[in-house]
Amino acid sequence: MIREMYAEIQKQTDKHSVSELCEIYGVSRSGYYKWLKRAGQLNRYEKTHKILDSYVLDIHSHHPMMGYRQIRDKLYLEFGWIVSDPTVWKSMKRLRIHGYTRRRKATATGTNLEHIRYANVLNRKFKAEKPMQKIVTDVTYIKHNGKWYYLAGYLDLFNNEILEWELSDTFLTISSL
Repeated sequence: MIREMYAEIQKQTDKHSVSELCEIYGVSRSGYYKWLKRAGQLNRYEKTHKILDSYVLDIHSHHPMMGYRQIRDKLYLEFGWIVSDPTVWKSMKRLRIHGYTRRRKATATGTNLEHIRYANVLNRKFKAEKPMQKIVTDVTYIKHNGKWYYLAGYLDLFNNEILEWELSDTFLTISSL
């Protein structure tokens, strides 16, 4: 982008002064003259990014699953380059490459979401006038010795009495109650 501005300034120098053009384009005069002196060659910043891009592309071609953090670590281990996360991320963005992210597993229930199959009939009215009028259920997940167990309970809202409960190591047997 800035090179294009410098090239535009160079085209118009026969009609206007360099100072005026640099002020209009919002670039420094010294930067323009440095660009003229380089005559199209890359500056140190651009050379460094070109080398970094080639390293990142090489690592990505061998390990396409890696993200910018892993590529940053690999740059240090293989080439001794100490670079920041944003630098590697910008390099990957310039090269239009990306690592692959693992999809998150869906949770059993969402927060503050109404159940998909059944509407909210109670509407937060948890008092019942007679027994067996309002019965609610819930499933609790319990981890014990590295294994998950599911506890389902049925509660009568009239006197908060547990009517029935079941403990199982598979969720399918619980949901069929």
